[in-house]
Amino acid sequence: MVTRPFHSPRHQGGLQIDLVVALGLCLLAVLPLAYGYLHHQRTVRFTTVRMVAAELADGELEVLAAGEHRAVSPGSQPWTVHGPAAASLPQGRWSLTRQSTPEGSITLALEWRPESSRGPEPVRRSIQFKPSR
Repeated sequence: MVTRPFHSPRHQGGLQIDLVVALGLCLLAVLPLAYGYLHHQRTVRFTTVRMVAAELADGELEVLAAGEHRAVSPGSQPWTVHGPAAASLPQGRWSLTRQSTPEGSITLALEWRPESSRGPEPVRRSIQFKPSR
């Protein structure tokens, strides 16, 4: 009587196919999770950058509205932000625009635009006030 080995080559091939199918199913489950995690991480980073830029812009506008606006000429010009948090921002440009209305009020608008088009969105803050004489 001839006995066959328990693990014939035909059975081993079936196990390899099962292993490949199982790995494929795991890959299909893990890829969307990894993409979602990376997307969430990028969103949090860009939101943090925008909030830092907004806080810097608000602080600069408060200082300008307190009296420093007198040293700013009308029109749009490059601006330097004086906060230590500005070093943590990606490369970008700050610009300040000063406009006067016929009623005597002043509008100051401070804008930060990142250099990269794939980076966070620009931040623009403005304030309108009537200066005290």
